[in-house]
Order: sequence, then structure tokens, then C-alpha cells
Amino acid sequence: MSGNVIFFFFFSPSDLTEVKSLLQEAEQKKFPESELLQALMQVVTEAEKCASVAQQLACKKVRTR
Repeated sequence: MSGNVIFFFFFSPSDLTEVKSLLQEAEQKKFPESELLQALMQVVTEAEKCASVAQQLACKKVRTR
């Protein structure tokens, strides 16, 4: 990628599931690697991490101190 550009997306759980299925389809159909595809993979990875942290905080399983 040229430059460091950060995009923030807000996914509902169903949106994230749909985007992940599109990534799986791209992998199965052997779409060529591109900057856009790599960026989307990074966004999904970060969204999954955020969702995990949010779920842990909602369940109060994470100590804040």
C-alpha cells in the first residue's frame, strides 16, 4: 500500500459474517492478491479482535486494573 491510511468500519455481527464469507469466496476462487483484498483482510482481523475485546468487557471477564 502506498502510505499508511487507516479506515474505521463499524460492522454488525451479521455484516462481519458476510464480509468473512466474501473473503472465503475470494480465497476459494483464487482471486488475485491485491492491495484492496489485503486491506479487507486486515480490517476483518481487527474487527474480530475488537469484537472479542468488547465481548470480554461485556461479560466482565477482563480486569480493568
